[in-house]
Amino acid sequence: MPKEVATAERSPTRRKSGRREEILQIARTLFAEKGFEAASIREIGDAAGILSGSLYYHFATKDDMLDELVRPFVLPLLKQYEVIAHSDAEAPDRLRQMIQFGLQNLVQEPDLLKIVANDRKFFAKSERFSYVEEAWQDIFQIWYGVLQDGVRQGQFRSDLNLHITLRMIIELLNGTVDWFRPDGRFTIEQVIDTQVELLFGGLTPR
Repeated sequence: MPKEVATAERSPTRRKSGRREEILQIARTLFAEKGFEAASIREIGDAAGILSGSLYYHFATKDDMLDELVRPFVLPLLKQYEVIAHSDAEAPDRLRQMIQFGLQNLVQEPDLLKIVANDRKFFAKSERFSYVEEAWQDIFQIWYGVLQDGVRQGQFRSDLNLHITLRMIIELLNGTVDWFRPDGRFTIEQVIDTQVELLFGGLTPR
């Protein structure tokens, strides 16, 4: 009997937690589709089938929803790039691993990638979300450092502007989120192989 009572007492908490997660996933989809600032509390409430005012029972602000979505995504992303970049592998191998990791994230978390990529102007001006822009800058420097290593070691061309080269690489990776579909015509392995071949064809000394 005590076990049954305990279960009954936990049930409302479980329901609240489940409802909260459902709302968070709806917000995630809308933020990815419309952008964080354009997506309204009313739209999230309508999609969740509740009054917009009732959302505040689960989240104090729309910013709270965004923080719960992007923080667990951005910080581990940065950490993994650091792990790859600081490994003992040669620069081309590290770059290949970073491209592979970036594209695999695209498949696993396309909505979150869209949010952090498309809402950069918002993140840059927001004190609360300064960690997102700081992470982006750190990731940029990590990629740049690997390219520099490759140039110093004679494995990448020295006549290329690395800032322009890196921005093109990042745009190529981020742009994939707009057209790639896991159930579509191409596999992620094909995309990775093609992009690596294309990039290394331009980076390798002639």
